[in-house]
Amino acid sequence: MNPQGPELRLLPWVNDHGRPCYVREGGWLSEYADLLESQQLDTGEDVLRMSEALLNDKPSKTELRFVTQRLSEALRDALRVAKSRGTRLDTIGGHGDVAKRPLTEWYRAWCRKASRALKARRP
Repeated sequence: MNPQGPELRLLPWVNDHGRPCYVREGGWLSEYADLLESQQLDTGEDVLRMSEALLNDKPSKTELRFVTQRLSEALRDALRVAKSRGTRLDTIGGHGDVAKRPLTEWYRAWCRKASRALKARRP
């Protein structure tokens, strides 16, 4: 639940002190946040593709450190988007557990798919 109230939305960035930012739904800033969230998720997909390609080669320690940092950033962004959208689903539908269930099922399916992909790459 949003600590500031159900009518406020968690933004996909933090303030200068690292604290979460919130805005009321419906304004231009909320629309900008939608655009930024979309870009963050697209960037996450790009980072995932690049990291998979890198792992097909023999990466150096420097390359592994770099890709790990980018994956960490992409995961942090994706989790923030999921938290923001999940909170909005909770307040719109009023079905907290039901609203979270599709994301949990998606995550489990993604883990199974990732596990199969990793096993297929092993020599």
